[in-house]
Amino acid sequence: MTPVRNLTLSSNVHISVSLGSGAISKVQPAIALYLPPALLETMQRLTSELQGQVSHLAMDTHIYKKTWDATKVTAFLETQILRRIQNDTATAFWIEAQGQIGNLQLTPNLKNIDITSPKYKNINIHFKSQEKTHTLEVPLLEAASLVSRLCQSHETKPESEASLSYLQLIEFLKSYQSLLATPENKFPPPLDSLHRPVITSMGHAFLILDYKQKRYLFDPWLFQKRAKSSKPHVAMGDLGPIDGVFITHHHPDHFDIGTLLQLNPDTPIYLPKEQQQWQEPKCAKFLRDIGFKNVNELTPGKILALENNLSIHSLPFYGEGRNILKFAAQCLIIQTPEYKALLHADAAPDSAEQTILRDGTLAEFVKVHGSIDDIFATWWQLKVFLFQLDPLAIFAEGISSKDWLTVNELCDCPTDFLIELIHAAKAKRMVFYAENGSENFLPSE
Repeated sequence: MTPVRNLTLSSNVHISVSLGSGAISKVQPAIALYLPPALLETMQRLTSELQGQVSHLAMDTHIYKKTWDATKVTAFLETQILRRIQNDTATAFWIEAQGQIGNLQLTPNLKNIDITSPKYKNINIHFKSQEKTHTLEVPLLEAASLVSRLCQSHETKPESEASLSYLQLIEFLKSYQSLLATPENKFPPPLDSLHRPVITSMGHAFLILDYKQKRYLFDPWLFQKRAKSSKPHVAMGDLGPIDGVFITHHHPDHFDIGTLLQLNPDTPIYLPKEQQQWQEPKCAKFLRDIGFKNVNELTPGKILALENNLSIHSLPFYGEGRNILKFAAQCLIIQTPEYKALLHADAAPDSAEQTILRDGTLAEFVKVHGSIDDIFATWWQLKVFLFQLDPLAIFAEGISSKDWLTVNELCDCPTDFLIELIHAAKAKRMVFYAENGSENFLPSE
């Protein structure tokens, strides 16, 4: 059986990225970079208004034992949102309210706006420890190589005037031994003695695949907020050369920009192909715009052939509101002649009960390639109102006020579904991951 090494990371310094301040800083940079700041501020105000009103209604229900009819609640929320739009000229300019009460659609004004071009020239990179925070404003195209320069050279001056605090930052990072590769913490090189793939669990959904002297990362996340390990942290420099990085979807615990900034800008990165929705995070374009040079997109059904008879299969991803929000996402299968593993990530039955079991994808793979050895999946179960699925959910195409309070899964993997997944894959074991490092095992029977 292929070994699974377990190690949960902890780090002294957390790296994050933002664009601007205020409400914009709450929106993922891969979205915010391409939308006008005023429009983002407006959409965030309306979403916050909705959340605030629902919170007040929940207090009334819990404390004063009031009961609310869903239709009346929706009408009340519509009234509050319309009042905000009518009383705020800037909001009215950016947001059009279309339709009648009970079927109100909020449509952003995107006329004459190029949503493919960056709206910022610089990006803010934040280095935060328990004692202090240092922010460096960096030109977009230099961001991808910044941390590589930090790790490789402590004396080389920056190429841009925008990085005047570069040397100060070097001293800050050195004092915490945060990003620099340290011999005593050196991560083991790719194992080749077994001539079989070795998967290392680094906590949450971050996996390392070592196979025949090659090393690949899946959903890398070095700065996990809830990591509890007392072991020394591992810097990207400790991992040695990286031959490829695979991303399942855009959520920040799977697409962590602070971690990706530590990669060599030439590292091949593979993401799910974008769906061309205006509100969708443009992760591939974002990485290219900040300086990564080898960014690739995979479509469901794509088989990526790598060296040494290693293949990566991209499969459809269901769940987390994707059938409503239409964002790019993928499940992945690692395949070698000796081993196969399904990385199910946060996928789950969606609100239409669609899965890779229902659409026949998994059955077809097993029919052609044989049974799967390991399944990496989550058993997280969480449901939310539709408007809480995403900061911009209420502005998505086809969404109206009657949908705001419908209940949707954010990640809902009940035991029955997981057991069915095991049997369909004919898997030997299931590894629970994407649970902040808590791994458990289920038998295949």
